[in-house]
Amino acid sequence: MNTETTLQTVLNEVRELKAMLVKLMPAEPVQPTKPEPEPEPVQPEPQPLPPTEPVSFAGNWITMGQEAMDKSATTNQGKPWTTNEAGVCVGKNNCIRDWTVAVGDAHANPSVPDLWVKILDSVKSRETTHKKGSISNFMSNIMSVARELRIPPDERPDGFKTYYELLETKVKLDTVCNKLAPEKLEAKLRLQDGKLLTTAYLREWCASTECTTDDQRFDRMFLTMCAYQGNRQQDYMVGYGENNKTERGYYCPETTRVVLFKGKTQTVPEREFKLHPTVAVAIHEYHSQLATPSPQLLPLIMDVKDTIKKVNKLIRRVFPTANALTHGDLRDLFETHIRWVDKLAKDEVNELMRQIGHSAITAWNHYAIKYSGILEMD
Repeated sequence: MNTETTLQTVLNEVRELKAMLVKLMPAEPVQPTKPEPEPEPVQPEPQPLPPTEPVSFAGNWITMGQEAMDKSATTNQGKPWTTNEAGVCVGKNNCIRDWTVAVGDAHANPSVPDLWVKILDSVKSRETTHKKGSISNFMSNIMSVARELRIPPDERPDGFKTYYELLETKVKLDTVCNKLAPEKLEAKLRLQDGKLLTTAYLREWCASTECTTDDQRFDRMFLTMCAYQGNRQQDYMVGYGENNKTERGYYCPETTRVVLFKGKTQTVPEREFKLHPTVAVAIHEYHSQLATPSPQLLPLIMDVKDTIKKVNKLIRRVFPTANALTHGDLRDLFETHIRWVDKLAKDEVNELMRQIGHSAITAWNHYAIKYSGILEMD
């Protein structure tokens, strides 16, 4: 028997043994057949909500806008409208003001397309007299009123909506990572003594200035806040002492901490932060020498209606420049200083941004870089 025949015989035997093994093994139990599941009922396709009908024309677009805004509960971003200490909703008032200007003599024309033409003409008339950011705010306020009136948007290729989108793009290009040119820095920051106004200069001024009157001590107190904190002025519009707390909050002289109940970007019930020791000293020097104690942290500012105007006048009176300074300029300089001069660690910067209520990224892109050119100037 040759090798090939022997191999074949072995293979046949293996096959026979396997077959016998299968016969000897118990059969697997038969699993009961599961019933087929009932088919789910076919759900109808979701139908779009019927379009909301616009408010019927009642004879005067301006009056209609005022009435609609009186009933408005939220802003374009879906946030509730807020009021100031006097209970006035400045945001709504601004919307009504800009809507009134934009509609103008077209208030009695019921045609919505004609209305948008008139409004866009009003917007374009500001191109040579207002900054792009101001025009953008103007248009946003108009959209708030149009939203409440449920007026169909202006979808023309060259209409209001397209103009606004293009303008917003230009505003972003102008503000994000925008480093001011040397000539703009000169006009804004060069003082009459020939020096540049920087946060370092401001701190030196606060430390060396002698004050003999309440008004002088008030100026130094507020400017010290600008030099060491960087907060919005609203964050200081609080009571002096917990017993004098206002709707916005209070400053505790014992702990040198500010407790805020409300703020521009505040989402938590309370925002608390400790003031810089130099700021706390300036506050004490002012309040401790008042003939009559004040229940307000910043009485000379909180007692007036237009606080922003009051603050800017104070800054310009002390530091006159060719291009008038604002509180926002001092805050931007502070953002530059803590990053490139103080060179604070990332965690320290983030803590300051929490106190201010800023996103660290937004602060870098919009504020810190803006005045960074002063580091290259004398």
